[in-house]
Amino acid sequence: MQLILHIGTHKTGTSAVQECLHRNERILAERGIYYAHRARARSLNQLAQLIASGQSSEARALVGSYLAKARAHGATTFLISAESFFAMTMFFHKLEGEDCGDYWTAEARCIELLHDVLPHDLPKRVVVFFRRQDKFLESVYAQTVRTRPLSATCEQFAASVGEALDYALHMRLWSRVFPDCVVHSYEETANAAARFFLGTVLKIGGLDRFAGLDLRINTSLARDLVEYKRELNKATSFVDRRMGNFVCAELERVVTDDGRYRDYLSPEARARLLRDVEPGNATLGWDFGMQPFPPLSDWRPARGLPIPGSCRSGRGN
Repeated sequence: MQLILHIGTHKTGTSAVQECLHRNERILAERGIYYAHRARARSLNQLAQLIASGQSSEARALVGSYLAKARAHGATTFLISAESFFAMTMFFHKLEGEDCGDYWTAEARCIELLHDVLPHDLPKRVVVFFRRQDKFLESVYAQTVRTRPLSATCEQFAASVGEALDYALHMRLWSRVFPDCVVHSYEETANAAARFFLGTVLKIGGLDRFAGLDLRINTSLARDLVEYKRELNKATSFVDRRMGNFVCAELERVVTDDGRYRDYLSPEARARLLRDVEPGNATLGWDFGMQPFPPLSDWRPARGLPIPGSCRSGRGN
C-alpha cells in the first residue's frame, strides 16, 4: 500500500476534488484506492487541526482507524486530502491572533508531527497545487472578509499572511520530511481540478463512470459585496456587525459574481508581490517540476467600488 497525501492548497479546487472523490468512493475502491475522510466534511481537515494543536495521540488514533479500514478493503492506495495541511501555523494560529513564535520553526514542527503520526511502513507521496500568489491572496482575502470581522485592505492583509505566500520555503520544509513531493500549478488543471486529479495524480484513465467531474463547490462573492462587507466589519457594535452579516447573506443570494472582476490589489502592489516571489517560484520549477505560473497580464479596474489605496476608480456605479 502507498499513501498519497494531498495537502491542497486553499483556493485550488480542493473542495471540488474532495467532493468528487467522495461521490465516487465505490469506483475508487474497485481500483484499490481508499479515500479517508469524514462523512460530512468530505475531507480530513480534522487531522490537520489535531496536528496544528499538537494532539499527537488523537491524530495517530484517527489515522489508525482509517488505515485499518483501508487494509480491510484490500486497498493498494491510502488517500488523504486536506487543504488545511498547508501553512497550518498561519491558518490555525497566526490568523487567529495567537503568538506562534518563529513561524517557520512552528511550521516545521507541525510537518514533522504529521510525519510521525502516519504509518511508517507505507511509502508516502505529497501532492500539492499552488495558485499564483496574487490570485491566491485575493481569494483568501475575500473569504476572510466574508467570514470574519476583517476590515483591513487586501494590501494590509498581505502583510499579515506573507509567510503563506512563500511557497518555495514551505516546500523546502515538506520535502525535508517527505522526500517524494509533487507540485502542480492550479492553472495547469485548466479549471478542471477533479479531472486533473483523477487522471494525473491517481493515474486513472477512462472517467466516463465518474460523477461530479465538473463540480464548482465554493462560490465567490461579487467584489462590491466583499467591499461592502469589509466596511460593515468596521462597526464596533456586535449588533451592527450581526445585522450586516444577515444583509450580506441575503445580498449574496441575489448578487451574482460573473468572475470577471476580482481584483483587490492595486496594479503596483500586484507587480511588486509577483517580483518578490519570482525567485521562489522558479525554484518550484527546478526542484519539483511545477509548470510556471501564467505571466501578469494587463490589469483592468473593476466595475463598481474603487480599490482601496488605488488612484484608479471603478467605472459604472
